[in-house]
Amino acid sequence: MKNNANNTLSNLKNLVSAVDLIGKYVKLTQRGNKNLGLCPFHKEKTPSFTVNDEFYYCFGCHATGDIIKFTQEYHGISFVEAVQKISTDYGIKAYITKNRKLKLETITDFEIGFSIPLKNQLYKYLMDLKYTKQEILQSGIIREHGTSHYDFFEGRVIVPIKDSQGRTIGFGGRIIGKSDAAKYINSAESDFFKKRETLFNFAKAKQAKIKNKNEPIVMTEGYMDVITMSQF
Repeated sequence: MKNNANNTLSNLKNLVSAVDLIGKYVKLTQRGNKNLGLCPFHKEKTPSFTVNDEFYYCFGCHATGDIIKFTQEYHGISFVEAVQKISTDYGIKAYITKNRKLKLETITDFEIGFSIPLKNQLYKYLMDLKYTKQEILQSGIIREHGTSHYDFFEGRVIVPIKDSQGRTIGFGGRIIGKSDAAKYINSAESDFFKKRETLFNFAKAKQAKIKNKNEPIVMTEGYMDVITMSQF
């Protein structure tokens, strides 16, 4: 899981330019292949803060790092919160719209999300919501490994799978970037999620058919195909 986490964070950094992110908070002037501005981490009158596509460095106070480090230091937040903020602002929207050409309205309509690969965080969050350990493990979205609890879908684009009434009964996850892991995975079978008995997007298709009885129903192989075609 460590390699998968590292790959995902690397992909996040590849999607977001340090110049673009830092430029939202610091006025930068291009000088050759670098950008120069006043350091946000100490007071100065002469710009000594340099930024390229991947890193920043200040010749005055020696602050340095990547987009995650900058987000942490600038906003005074934790590593986890920094990754979440960047993913929200850039990550998922940038990846999906670039590779699948999905509209942001489509991403919202299908409730598409992203599972950040950070050990124990989702487990702790669910425990804080007063779910028991047994309930969390039975849900299948958390797996136990020794004393650690990791998100089964970590590092993946997440798509909710719903029943005929539109209730979420499971999830599908697509890996981001190159990986030896399976490209797609689904929630484990349960009392309420049986893959062979579930047709993705059936509830919405049923409602659409009621409104437009003469329109045909089109079936596709995968849920990303359904989502993409819904835009046409």
